[in-house]
Amino acid sequence: MIRAEGERIVLEGPLNLSTVPALVGQGAALIRAGASVVDLAAATEIDSSAVALVLEWARESERLGRALRVVNAPDAVDKLADLYGVSELLPLDRR
Repeated sequence: MIRAEGERIVLEGPLNLSTVPALVGQGAALIRAGASVVDLAAATEIDSSAVALVLEWARESERLGRALRVVNAPDAVDKLADLYGVSELLPLDRR
């Protein structure tokens, strides 16, 4: 599930091959409308599709000349990004 809370995109539930394709366009539209933060606190069942989703949204933000931050990312996101060698490309807020 995806919803907007101000400038925040909140994702809930599984982020995997069966759910991510439907989220790509929805999130991109929210980014074009001004969203700049992706909150993954309620995301579950993370697979490599979630990493691809964040990368796509980061590219969309970059095309618009804006920065995107990802907050509350589960450890699985970091581990998968390391595994695929894309850690430097993910805009993870590691505070």
